[in-house]
Amino acid sequence: MAGATDPDRLSPDQVPDDTTGGQLAGWIAEDVARYLAARLAALAACVAVVAGALSESASTGLKATSATAGGVGLLVLLVTGLLRARRTRQWWVIGIVLATCAALLAAIWLGST
Repeated sequence: MAGATDPDRLSPDQVPDDTTGGQLAGWIAEDVARYLAARLAALAACVAVVAGALSESASTGLKATSATAGGVGLLVLLVTGLLRARRTRQWWVIGIVLATCAALLAAIWLGST
């Protein structure tokens, strides 16, 4: 299997025996941080969908963009998680979804004040 020893694709049961405790702790901490960041990005995407659907003061284009970006963001987060994409690719997806949805939510919020 190609990439079976690639540290960016290792599952916990494939960690080499010569891995030090510090390396293992760093790997686990990064995995937990990525897990939490993915959940935060998914929450932002869900809120963007709801804000796009329910906002009364935002323009129609902004509402449609927010709802669409949130829905697509959720789908992309789900696919990258299920396909076990590389960790760096997952971080890019998390960052893009989080930044996009946060910017759209800020635009909706600023437009309502």
